[in-house]
Amino acid sequence: MTTIKAVVFDLDGTLIDSNWVHLQSWRTAMKNLGLQVLDQEVVDRLGLKTVDIARALVSDRGEQTVMRLVELKSRLFEDAWRIEVKPCHGAVDTLQILKGKGVRTAVASSNSIERISKALRYYGMDSLLDTVVGIDEVEAGKPDPALVIAAIRKLGVAPKESMYVGDSRYDIEAGKAAGSQTVLVVQPIAAQSNLRVEPDYRIRSLRELRRIIWPDFLSQREQRLHSHVPRTGQ
Repeated sequence: MTTIKAVVFDLDGTLIDSNWVHLQSWRTAMKNLGLQVLDQEVVDRLGLKTVDIARALVSDRGEQTVMRLVELKSRLFEDAWRIEVKPCHGAVDTLQILKGKGVRTAVASSNSIERISKALRYYGMDSLLDTVVGIDEVEAGKPDPALVIAAIRKLGVAPKESMYVGDSRYDIEAGKAAGSQTVLVVQPIAAQSNLRVEPDYRIRSLRELRRIIWPDFLSQREQRLHSHVPRTGQ
């Protein structure tokens, strides 16, 4: 495998465990507006821009309804995320290890830079990342590769030296199109059905990235155990 010099992360469902709060916000917003769709229709679109999800769900109701839904859903999520959302398993310590080993890191997300930065600061991840790319910096959202390409350029590495980590098929499509190696974080609530392209790797915890990037990586606990293994005779 080509040496990985930079790792780009999606935000929701990848660094922070927020997909279920997004789903709940969509449910409540649609109920309050007298709209009804199946949960799976929402889940299958998580990872797209909020307005694109709304248009996919209720475009037959007209643009005014779409925008009302976007506004209400966004407000509901904003009211809930600080209380309900936690970092994904292994997110913070994985970022710390990447930083300590000199691997450059970024977030490329369908959210605005303001919302990405706010979340990263809240969870203490901002100082562990080199840069951020939001939807307001590019002309197209995922699965278009613009977000990932912009992040790779900011990090100053070749696409083949980068890895894009996300939880949706849109992440994998965007990463592949950008020329990155791709990692799918398997999640119970995520747009992971009907993958159009296969990821290079699948993981259940961000901690598994260490063994992908450095096959000989040992955690501190493993190092302690290894140091206590009795040596056999010469």
